[in-house]
Amino acid sequence: MFYTATQIRHPVLFTLLMLFACAAVAQQADIPVPVEPRPAWLLPLEVEQAAEVPHATVANGIYHLLVDNQVRVGGDAEAEYFFHYAEQVLNQTGVESNSQITVNFDPVYETLVLHDVSVWRDGRQTDRLQTARISLINREEELDSLLYSGSKSLHLILDDIRVGDIIEYSFSIRGDNPIYNGIFAYSRSLNWGIPVHHLLLAVHWLKPGPLHHQIRNSELALDSSGIAGGTLYRIEHRNTEPLTEDENTPHWFNPYGVVYFSESANWRQVADWARPLMESGVESNAAIRKLAARIRNEHREPAARIAAALQYVQDEIRYFGIEIGENSHRPAKASVTLARRYGDCKDKTVLLLSILRELGVEAYAALVNSRKQQQIKDIIPA
Repeated sequence: MFYTATQIRHPVLFTLLMLFACAAVAQQADIPVPVEPRPAWLLPLEVEQAAEVPHATVANGIYHLLVDNQVRVGGDAEAEYFFHYAEQVLNQTGVESNSQITVNFDPVYETLVLHDVSVWRDGRQTDRLQTARISLINREEELDSLLYSGSKSLHLILDDIRVGDIIEYSFSIRGDNPIYNGIFAYSRSLNWGIPVHHLLLAVHWLKPGPLHHQIRNSELALDSSGIAGGTLYRIEHRNTEPLTEDENTPHWFNPYGVVYFSESANWRQVADWARPLMESGVESNAAIRKLAARIRNEHREPAARIAAALQYVQDEIRYFGIEIGENSHRPAKASVTLARRYGDCKDKTVLLLSILRELGVEAYAALVNSRKQQQIKDIIPA
């Protein structure tokens, strides 16, 4: 609102209004990411108040009223991932655990956009985006695992949160890692260790080719319908029960419901994507040839040479991964890994391949999944 000099009769009031306006502008300017309205392509979803709260199964004093995740792929825009949550604060523990919001993203290829942060109290909604304390911090949660990704976290500290409040917020992340060459793959859990009142997952598919999908460990169904330029895939459910995982469950087994989407029709297509990446790091230079010659002179049998090359890469190259942007999947050159004496699994793999090929051994990289292990055979290629 703007005021003219003739409209302001009290200079003190005018000064206070100006100070308030300046403070609001300053707070808006301090938000380190863009703030925009929710995208027009979304399926609109309102927060529903639960008739009954399942107090016996909630955790951390919070009841999750809404989990709304929607993805838009194809068309003229880059891939966009929309997240919309509403959480009801049940007790003081919930106040303490839910007065902060953290959103993780990779600034190399992703753009984080905030849409709204509000609190519902006694049926009234108040905007909290302007009063929240917002900061952008480096996020390196995997440093203990010797991985550096360059990811960041947007951290919001909300003020005046009380028991009974409903905290609602939404944001979008735009962009995918360019290392995937535009090949789409996505998965989403369908249940958790906590109850959820209203769940929606929607994929707005606007690419001409097919989108393969699979649901595991869940009786929920995936509905599909035509939309302008493509297909809408949708799962919606109310009153999702929590799943308690047995403590003796093997670490590789996932008992939770999950839906998988993939643009890849088979594993050969996945291998065709990965093979050039791995081969791009394999090379020969003076240092690699010298190392191979030493192994050749010290061991006569091919099997012993292979074992010696493997032992060298395991023992002499320490594990440390710098996985920023495309380096999440693109290995460093073998000569670089050998010179700096560190690398992650893919870096050490291409160095080993380079040494073995210098020894006359035909060797290739193989893709494995160390987490899913034997479950990988039951999941669609991605």
